[in-house]
Amino acid sequence: MTVLGAHVTEEPLLAERLSKLDPQLGKVYQQIWESLYGTTAEPERTALYQMRQAFDHLFEILAPDDQVRKSAYFVKKEGNKPDQVDRKERLQFAAFSRVAYRPQAQTLAASSVQLLEVYQALNQAHKRGELSREKARTALFAMQSFLQDWADALKL
Repeated sequence: MTVLGAHVTEEPLLAERLSKLDPQLGKVYQQIWESLYGTTAEPERTALYQMRQAFDHLFEILAPDDQVRKSAYFVKKEGNKPDQVDRKERLQFAAFSRVAYRPQAQTLAASSVQLLEVYQALNQAHKRGELSREKARTALFAMQSFLQDWADALKL
């Protein structure tokens, strides 16, 4: 089966793998696909929100704020939130502290810019009015691919 140019994916398998880190994370990930394939009222919008939730949940587990702040990947911010951890810091910390195989950690860290661009594409869920199904699904499948890479690197 092909969905707007995307290949068949193994959503249930990845949900099971993510459940090894946290059962609720696996459920959130499964909800992405249940929303996308099982609803008729703007399934892409709901799936975009759920994908963001899955990403945020995964990296809160892999890179808790207090641990990131104590690491070399954290930089104190100016302004009224100096201790806020940003996503890039979280990704860098997770890659180098959670992935045992160094070349794989380096690849994941290097891909953080692209991953964060895809994360921003998930924000189209906030757009008022009609969403582009193609753009939404492209963002969903791209983030799925990144999460698959992370699950592989973590040996889930």
